[in-house]
Amino acid sequence: MTTTDAMTLLTESIYQAWKEEDAYSVIFMDVAGAFNNVHHNRLLHNMKKRRIPAAIINIKRSFLTGRTTQMCFNGTTTATISTPTGIPQGSPLSPILYMIYNADLLETTTETPRLALGFIDDIAYGVVGTTTEENVKALKQTLEASEKWKL
Repeated sequence: MTTTDAMTLLTESIYQAWKEEDAYSVIFMDVAGAFNNVHHNRLLHNMKKRRIPAAIINIKRSFLTGRTTQMCFNGTTTATISTPTGIPQGSPLSPILYMIYNADLLETTTETPRLALGFIDDIAYGVVGTTTEENVKALKQTLEASEKWKL
């Protein structure tokens, strides 16, 4: 799904709620430090969970294993630093890997009529109800479930 598709789906959900004289509420989130905080074992687990072939998972394990970083300031380079978490920003694979990594975050909204949309580290949860108070309660439950995702 593209960002345009997601916005179209969100807009149509809002219009449908209004048509039925319901209230529609949305909360938007941005996952801070998304790429830097990817835990490799969880990513590999999520790949298995989504039935990605073992050969591809093994290639990704190799891609993530033994990563190091060095920083250079004013011509001085630091010692090599191990980077046991994170995925490299700028790699064409990283956005795909991150979407697999946080797919469970989008699946926290199993009850209808909730909507969960995401692209990389941007998430939107939408709910429809007869009152805004009802929507706030539903969004609070969704946010509490999403808090468990990070554990």
